[in-house]
Amino acid sequence: MSRSMAESVRAGAVLLVALALIVVAGEPARAQEAGGGAAGNTVLDGVYTAAQAEQGGTIFHSRCTLCHTLEEFVYGTHAPTAKFATIGDMFLRISTQMPMDNPGELSYQQYVAIISYILQQNGYPAGETELPIDIERLNQIRVVPLPADH
Repeated sequence: MSRSMAESVRAGAVLLVALALIVVAGEPARAQEAGGGAAGNTVLDGVYTAAQAEQGGTIFHSRCTLCHTLEEFVYGTHAPTAKFATIGDMFLRISTQMPMDNPGELSYQQYVAIISYILQQNGYPAGETELPIDIERLNQIRVVPLPADH
């Protein structure tokens, strides 16, 4: 094996180990979230801004309604509490699968804006800080039902 091939194989092995560590590091957090004791925000804590939701509404109505209705995301099968434990789960799902004719076509900012709009339409409060595009931070924002008195 040539020296350059050996270096390539070594670099690939290092990358695989790094990816495995990232996956393993995420598992305790997921297990903790499932138990309800995770650190971080919930969607009740104002995790997006009103301006971000407004931008998301524009994108949603121009792109998403070609195949979906808003009701699917508020009352139906795509409502946040029906499918997702965290906003990170929601982000990964839509950013890798939507739009159906060209998944991943939108920017990360556009995807989080759409999520902000969906949260707003579901009655979750806006806050002072925009929903981030950092997947680690999104994974810390748990999706919980609205209080019964809402």
